[in-house]
Amino acid sequence: MGLKYSPPVLKYAPAGLKYRASVLMPRPPVLKYRSPGQRHRARKSEEKLIFNNKNKQMHTDFIEREDTELGEQLSTHGEGMDTYGTILGFSAAEITEAKNDAKLWKYFLSLQDQNQAHGLSLSALKTLLRKGNGTQTLPATLPDPPANPTPLPTITAADIEGRFRIRANRAKAHPAYTEVIGKALRIVGASSTFDPNDGQPLIKIGFSVGGHPHLKIKKGGWQGVEYWKLVLKEHSTAPTVPGAPAVDPNDSRFVKLERVFGADYVDPSELPSGGKSEIWVYKAIYLHKNAPVGTPSQLAVITVGGV
Repeated sequence: MGLKYSPPVLKYAPAGLKYRASVLMPRPPVLKYRSPGQRHRARKSEEKLIFNNKNKQMHTDFIEREDTELGEQLSTHGEGMDTYGTILGFSAAEITEAKNDAKLWKYFLSLQDQNQAHGLSLSALKTLLRKGNGTQTLPATLPDPPANPTPLPTITAADIEGRFRIRANRAKAHPAYTEVIGKALRIVGASSTFDPNDGQPLIKIGFSVGGHPHLKIKKGGWQGVEYWKLVLKEHSTAPTVPGAPAVDPNDSRFVKLERVFGADYVDPSELPSGGKSEIWVYKAIYLHKNAPVGTPSQLAVITVGGV
């Protein structure tokens, strides 16, 4: 008896993804026609996501992106609510909540700064412990964690930003709302163009828990910052006024220290020994696409004591 040929029966796979015969096969692609107008709109939409040379359009949301700037915005908003909150229909409890949100946010920023500085100090000590650094020795005692700032503000609830947005929407929907009130409450956004070449870092300098200089900048829309450093020995010509050294910012003795891609940096350099002190001078410039851009910062000066 001869074999009878039976063609495979094609069965459509679930979810419309594949055809099934004796094996699974990819489903043929579906081609969609787009009119010239549709293609033009799609292309324009894509162009909005591409940098136009060096510039890009920044976000127009009224809420500040940087945590510190958001703290200032919330504080101004709380003060404005004292003046305009009742006019816009907010209750006394809601006005108080706005001010308490601002205080709580700034408290947590302060708490975070303290603990970040402590963590950076421990990281520098860990590196020293593992690999050493010249003749520098470990401190006799390890740094203690910082105490929480006092007094503790009123604990409100999670989603401070969400409540801020709700208040802003309510305020803007009220008949008494004006642009002047919106600016006073810091709930009016403005579009701006970010030019990476139009920037100058501002260095805030202090000490970490381990005695190393702690440098901080506002990162903004830049990739990071490049630090340069000049060391003035104890018997060198020292700055006559702290923060305004008799040093040329273009002095050839400046050496490149580090490229940092965050807001905080602790200089792990070996501290002077034998009870001596040195003056360390820093300058910085922003980075964009791995290249220095903009204007170099003003010089930041700190006197470092020996161990």
